[in-house]
Amino acid sequence: MSSKSKTVIYDTPNPNWKNKFVERYFTFCKKSVYYFLSVFPKIISKLILKLWNNSEFVLGYAIRHACLKRLGMKIGDAYIRPFVTIWNPHNITVGDRVTINETALIVAGRYAHIIIGSDVLIAHGVCVLT
Repeated sequence: MSSKSKTVIYDTPNPNWKNKFVERYFTFCKKSVYYFLSVFPKIISKLILKLWNNSEFVLGYAIRHACLKRLGMKIGDAYIRPFVTIWNPHNITVGDRVTINETALIVAGRYAHIIIGSDVLIAHGVCVLT
């Protein structure tokens, strides 16, 4: 008598479903916060950016993104990590799929413009000055 092992194939969901959910939540938060901030003066955006600059939650990323966009930064699909310092965001352009890691310092001069293209990773502690 031969015993055959029965192979059971389970229908597993897409392993990236959590990432897709987080992406959709992040996009929703960015848009919602940006539209909420567009009602108030820009000084409120600066205050909220200072208060939420250290948050590592998805909402913190969305608030940073929306505040910088409200302050004039041209920003694509970018992740700006906590503790990043950005001066003169109205003179900075950031492309898609960009990550700016912790303790990075980006300072655009009064008449200088910084352009960070797409698919860029800025490491921890990097200073970009003009």
